[in-house]
Amino acid sequence: MAAVDEQSFTFLNRREIAASGLGTDPKTIASYEALQEAALRLNPQAAAQAQESADNAAADAAAAEAAATAAQTAATDAGTAAATAQARADDAYDLALTKANKSTGASWAAPTGTVSRVTFATYTAPAISNPPTQAEVQALANHVQVLSQALAAVITDLRATEALKP
Repeated sequence: MAAVDEQSFTFLNRREIAASGLGTDPKTIASYEALQEAALRLNPQAAAQAQESADNAAADAAAAEAAATAAQTAATDAGTAAATAQARADDAYDLALTKANKSTGASWAAPTGTVSRVTFATYTAPAISNPPTQAEVQALANHVQVLSQALAAVITDLRATEALKP
């Protein structure tokens, strides 16, 4: 190996090292300074130690950057989760405002008579003759009875859940 002339070798000061793109981390700057010293003096042992120090500083910087990226990702995920939770809470609040209060309106008396929750076909009204026949009137009366029993069941259920004031 040829000796390096100290006058042809330019030492960079700390400000120049930072401006060179190596960064402003004190460990990185110290490692670069040690490399300069080793190169100028041609001390292989010092150069190896300086290189190891520089490698360690670079690994530390990479680990710190990875940790910062992970922290930023976690913060972003937490922010997204918080925004989603707030949106759901807002939706629930809006939905709650659209529901009827349980205790509004006048009180309802409990229906008496037969209550029916069975399935029934919707009623299609026939054409009524003039004058109506007994069969036509009986068909109307029968279906009114079915509807009143179903309505009694609805009122009973609404009173039980307090959707209608008892």
